[in-house]
Amino acid sequence: MSNLSPKRSRRTEPAPPPSRRRPVDLVHLARTTHGDRQAEAQILALMARQIECIGRGLPLALPAERVRLAAALGSTARTVGAFLLSEAAERVVAEDDEAAMAGLQDALDRTATFLRTLDAT
Repeated sequence: MSNLSPKRSRRTEPAPPPSRRRPVDLVHLARTTHGDRQAEAQILALMARQIECIGRGLPLALPAERVRLAAALGSTARTVGAFLLSEAAERVVAEDDEAAMAGLQDALDRTATFLRTLDAT
């Protein structure tokens, strides 16, 4: 007996562009700033400062403050194109557990390192 039922096609999400695999998607940022390099530099400098401030305060914050800081960071990170950082911050907002905090700290470190490499070039 043959199976006459139509094959179900699996809908797969397209692979993210290579720029999205970096801690900051510079292509997204360039689109956001309409290619204004000075604006990009200023935005990245502000992001670096926010990462430094939140990175210092987050481990010491009470749970409600951690969630507030993570929410603010997530919103800013998404706008700038730091999607991995944004997703990690959103996990803290949703779960606020040790694993989510460790993921956010890792994303903060990776993004800060990436921003420093941009300054060095």
